[in-house]
Amino acid sequence: ADNPYKTTLQGIARRYGIKPVGASHPHMELATIFLLSAVNRYLEDGARWSCVMPGSLLSGLNHEPLRSEKYRLSDVALPLQFDAIWELPQNTFKNKAIVLSGKKDDSPSPDVLDGRVYTDVEVYEEVHYTLNRQGNRSAWTNKGRDVEVADILCDNALKFSQGCDLFPRTTLFHEFVARPNGNWDIAPIERTSNLWYLVNDQKKASCNGLAAENVDKSYIFNAFISKHLSPFYMATPAMVLLPGKKVNGQWKAISATDRALMNTSTAYIFNQIEEDANTPSSLATYLHDTINIYGKLDKQNFSTKNWLVLSSASGANPCAAYISLEALDRSRLIIDQTLYWYLADTEDEAIYIVGLLNSDALSDAIKDFQPEGGFGKRHIHTLPYKIIPKYDNENAAHIEVISRTRELMREWAALCREGEYANLIQPNSSSLSSRRRRQQSAIRSLETYEGYETACHAVLG
Repeated sequence: ADNPYKTTLQGIARRYGIKPVGASHPHMELATIFLLSAVNRYLEDGARWSCVMPGSLLSGLNHEPLRSEKYRLSDVALPLQFDAIWELPQNTFKNKAIVLSGKKDDSPSPDVLDGRVYTDVEVYEEVHYTLNRQGNRSAWTNKGRDVEVADILCDNALKFSQGCDLFPRTTLFHEFVARPNGNWDIAPIERTSNLWYLVNDQKKASCNGLAAENVDKSYIFNAFISKHLSPFYMATPAMVLLPGKKVNGQWKAISATDRALMNTSTAYIFNQIEEDANTPSSLATYLHDTINIYGKLDKQNFSTKNWLVLSSASGANPCAAYISLEALDRSRLIIDQTLYWYLADTEDEAIYIVGLLNSDALSDAIKDFQPEGGFGKRHIHTLPYKIIPKYDNENAAHIEVISRTRELMREWAALCREGEYANLIQPNSSSLSSRRRRQQSAIRSLETYEGYETACHAVLG
């Protein structure tokens, strides 16, 4: 039944300036209403107070107005200062709880609050709390002022990795034609080619005229870049030439022995790459310090699980898809730095993550963390992976996201089988930003979209 006091409580919260807004507006907290009302009605100026509060007060979106001390500018204009936080042992109450303390005082709360973290009734560590801000979000933390709020909210973030640096594009991406012996003929990508998207925005020309016949297949791999990615769909990967090869699962630079054993065409190709002014002077430097910088290529071991999630690494709106690795040669698959990747334990986990990443619910959730400057929203990078709750196969809300995402994917796949959208998921059809906008607009018009978004909002708040 409806709470008969709901309207009254909403009115009190509004008077004190702490009524939640946005996605958190349904989640009023009785404890905060009680605290402010009690301090206002029963304490004299200068009196001290302490109150057991829900642990969500440290970072919950519904408590944002309280942490920002909106009550000072409310109709009540309450003079209330915070000065201490104690985190209670996990098993003290059913839910995590804290003790918040302060004074009825006009002075602003100090920048650093005294604190304790209890592990038992009389066992605690002395700490200090700062109110950290990121965009429009805030959180009290004892981890230091430099910690981002997104990291505070999710200390169990999804472990997405960024792909490797496949640049310059014109050095590594070419037209490849198979030979009967398994090797490849390579030639430059022309403007009329379906592969033009691979090199059309290359800023520095490099190895533009590179061509040869019978190039050794050992140095040729399959690569995904961001232009292959559409919501819920990955296009066919592009072939890529790398100045190194995998030996027993480890990346090795081309050695003098390798050079001596190469056929003439393969040796010619790598000599041309070394001599080009816009590539490193040695193939070893090119592999280790450019392509594999920070070990981004070494990390790409896809042998342990069967489901690969791929997500965009730039722009203000997330985009994601997943693929099965069972039919692919995993040892020859490369992910470019324009994508982030994650190996899911199960297909259900992959669908859950991809469903949330493609949702407007996630876009809404990350907006609060994105300060907007003169050039608009910052790129999202790893932010989405920090605020998506880890998949729990016993969580009904997570299961609902999977069910609704499956329905949406089926409807979207049917639309993409022919006509305008069959072309729109191909990477050479138009610019990436234009394709993504049109794809996302089409998805929002699908019959199953509303139920899908509702399920995603239930998880992300």
